[in-house]
Amino acid sequence: MRMISIVPLWIISYTIALSGQMPSHGPLYSEQAMQAMKESEKASITLQLDKAIYLPGEAFTLTLVVYNPTTSVLQIPDPFDSRAATFDLWSKEQRWKALYGSEWGPASPSPNVMRFRMDANPPILAIPAGQSITKTFAVGDKPANDSFWMEAVSIYPGQYRIALNYPKAPYVEYRVTPATLEAKFRVSLQGTVSWKIPGILLPGMNPVQTARRATNIAALAGDGGHWIVATKNLSTRGLRLEPGMEFDTEAAGGLSPLIRVAQSANPVVSLSGVADANDNITIAWTDSAGKTSSVRVDKDRKIIPAGK
Repeated sequence: MRMISIVPLWIISYTIALSGQMPSHGPLYSEQAMQAMKESEKASITLQLDKAIYLPGEAFTLTLVVYNPTTSVLQIPDPFDSRAATFDLWSKEQRWKALYGSEWGPASPSPNVMRFRMDANPPILAIPAGQSITKTFAVGDKPANDSFWMEAVSIYPGQYRIALNYPKAPYVEYRVTPATLEAKFRVSLQGTVSWKIPGILLPGMNPVQTARRATNIAALAGDGGHWIVATKNLSTRGLRLEPGMEFDTEAAGGLSPLIRVAQSANPVVSLSGVADANDNITIAWTDSAGKTSSVRVDKDRKIIPAGK
């Protein structure tokens, strides 16, 4: 079976339209959309990631660059709007070969793969000659009108692609590497969090449970180094793993999207954290050589410069 079987439907429709073999019920796209799709072939569209290798469940930053190399304005379907383009995740696995004839297959938890079709009248983006438009998507960001957006890489180690459903179908590859837990700590935060227990309760059990706000931090060995990682996620329990164990999918899912906040030159043997009223956390660790280091991060787990 050829790879064409996983080409998005709208690209197939676009090809049929260009050949003049339109379905009997009429065109799928407006004349403006058809012209814009032709124009998009002249544009240079690239995807860039902030890393080539990630820890399981790690946050990523994706940059989409659209460049007009011509000497005139290009009017193209807006690749920054999901009515004209969407992002999808692909994985490299042997199991896909039997299905698609290629090791690359759809891994997106969304309906975009194989079924996405551009709107009949997609929003149009005008790019002046010789200019480019760039947008960066990080944790918490997503393209306009897009119901699906990944905030982190997969929690499963492997080889992946983030692809854009668009005429030129640009993509960028990355790898998720296995990791091992070196140390862990549950940081208490101010305030409480409440949640309701679903289903049938035992007699006398309160359906609403309350616990102190807390978050987990960890030290991981992976990607050729020793990393201090944090997350914005709240947790009612600590990591179940013990030092020396594989950083498995349950742990990665609990911390995802995790953020690397520091690197240790040697394996980390102990870790601790203290939070202030604003959820800023001072993280301290000791490595196998006996050296103690620390870093301070804000509520978004961005590093706070010393002295601030």
